Amino acid sequence: MPNRDPEIITSPLSRIVSQNGMAVDVQIERCESDPGWAFKIVNENGTTFHWPDACETDEEALTSAMDSIAAHGIESFRDDAPCPLCGG
Repeated sequence: MPNRDPEIITSPLSRIVSQNGMAVDVQIERCESDPGWAFKIVNENGTTFHWPDACETDEEALTSAMDSIAAHGIESFRDDAPCPLCGG
């Protein structure tokens, strides 16, 4: 029997967030074999910002994503902005 890639489960809490004329896609996902939820923020150009830490629930992942947007500002997810994950 061939090995198959695990299925990625996308939370229904995933959403587009718009502020100050800019939109980002907050994607909340987990691997079917892993109970932890991860999130990433994808900007309008398709650049993806991955967070390394898993959350216990998709609600916790959404809260973390929204807290990150609030803390760094949505503009920090532009391609020409310093990386919000790098401390830059």
